[in-house]
Amino acid sequence: MGSYNHIRLTRRKMIRALGWLSLIPMAGLWGYMVKREQFRDERRLSRIRLSDIPQGNSFYNEYWIKRSSDSFKVFSTRCTHLGCRIRPADGDQMVCPCHGSAYDAENGSVIKGPAEKPLEMLNFNIVNDYLTIYIK
Repeated sequence: MGSYNHIRLTRRKMIRALGWLSLIPMAGLWGYMVKREQFRDERRLSRIRLSDIPQGNSFYNEYWIKRSSDSFKVFSTRCTHLGCRIRPADGDQMVCPCHGSAYDAENGSVIKGPAEKPLEMLNFNIVNDYLTIYIK
């Protein structure tokens, strides 16, 4: 009649197969997290009436705005070292309370480390007397 080829399943082969099979749910979870983060990025924006923004530095939770006459600069308040929220300090500086990095309030450049990169400038539009900020 027919002969059967017996496949010998060893413990090592079983563990290897289970290891490869465990990657399937991990790939699905990774895809879900990436899509969720992309959706969150698209939805985060803030609108502020131009008349509510004073001259000079306005400090908000996730960003700060530098206004001089009718020009604006918008920066993230996340320190580029480890992501702590920066705070206003004496003079024209913003300081990270976690490790002491200092940034120039005029252009976001690093004055004192350990941060090496300047603060992120955020995109914004001005439409119908509103400043709309796109937050990452």
